[in-house]
Amino acid sequence: MHILILSEAFPPETKSASTLFFELAETLVERGHKVSVITRMPRYNVADGTDLNNIPKQETLAGIEV
Repeated sequence: MHILILSEAFPPETKSASTLFFELAETLVERGHKVSVITRMPRYNVADGTDLNNIPKQETLAGIEV
């Protein structure tokens, strides 16, 4: 099954919601589903040292299309 997650927060943001949705997506991939996430570009609460200018607009993270 192809599952689409819409979330305001997703890694590299460090909000609790970003962690929750990442773990949900990761678990769904482990169970054999294809998962895509649509989110906005991070604006704040990112891990130290993250260069916001170098974050790709589309990437695959742990088997999750973001």
